[in-house]
Amino acid sequence: MERWFRSFKYEWLQEGGYLTLGQAMDDVRDYVMCYNFVRPHRYNQGLPPVLTKTTYRELLNLVDHYKKYLTSGIHFNVFVR
Repeated sequence: MERWFRSFKYEWLQEGGYLTLGQAMDDVRDYVMCYNFVRPHRYNQGLPPVLTKTTYRELLNLVDHYKKYLTSGIHFNVFVR
């Protein structure tokens, strides 16, 4: 959580603060959307958290799909050209 606040403070926060609570809430909401959906994260190999989660979930589904073939006893040949 501290990392998020640091990023918000140095990347997004308006100098001098906000005039109203509504402005502050809107700006924080915008940053949360940007942070999760747009902003690249070094920890996630440059992907935003939402894409990383989606990509990871798709990978797990793919592994589960192929596990069925491996554990079912069905043999198949794969030819690479």
